Amino acid sequence: MASTKVLELRIHSASNLRNVAWFGMNQDPYVLVRSLPSGAEAKTLSIWGGGVNPKFDAEKHQSRLVMRVPEADGSLVFEVKNKNVVQDELIASGVLDMGVVMDEGPAVQPVELPLAAFLQAVDAP
Repeated sequence: MASTKVLELRIHSASNLRNVAWFGMNQDPYVLVRSLPSGAEAKTLSIWGGGVNPKFDAEKHQSRLVMRVPEADGSLVFEVKNKNVVQDELIASGVLDMGVVMDEGPAVQPVELPLAAFLQAVDAP
């Protein structure tokens, strides 16, 4: 069986997101995190009417994500999506090297990462 590590992420906020909501409505953003190549994933709840500058609350939006990821995984994919009834829309995405957030030691050390540094807005269709 492959060895795994526990990764804890806390999603706080996003700013200046592209608005993908229809007819000028506020979008309902959430964050999906996927570990590659295993595909292990976790996501926050959406913020109803969160708009382009959403603030995530740890309890209300379950923005404290705990993932068990294989040690062999090398990257994390972050996707900010708009929750829709039919199909969710991608707002922005980015990839982060796992080495930035995971170390070799057993100690837990928090790392503050502004997602804006590596998230890229997705072009409108």
